Amino acid sequence: MLVGDFLYSNALRTAVMQNNQKIMEILSSATTRMTEGELLQLNRIGNPDITEQEYFEIISAKTGALISAACRLGAVLAELPESAGKRACRFRHETGMVFQMADDILDYMADENELGKKSAKTWKKAR
Repeated sequence: MLVGDFLYSNALRTAVMQNNQKIMEILSSATTRMTEGELLQLNRIGNPDITEQEYFEIISAKTGALISAACRLGAVLAELPESAGKRACRFRHETGMVFQMADDILDYMADENELGKKSAKTWKKAR
């Protein structure tokens, strides 16, 4: 977790050095959305009655928002027209959603040694 915080704080420092308000707006929006998704996820952990709509809201807010923002930032830095940035943003959002679904499936299906992180099987044993 600290490594992630370190990387994120360095990314923010680099963004500030760009002196570009659009970059800061994209990053602050993405950070807010990701935090909302994390809070929603924390509220639903261990709830077997989570709906499909709630699940999609969580992954949209977390991984979808992150990858979407990264793509939009690329468009801003490349000085592409706003319309190109929005199209790229939507494509990347969908890519982020699919990535997160695959990652979540692996949490339940993959062998922990091969996965390289704790699986949902381990989480259940710890409770």
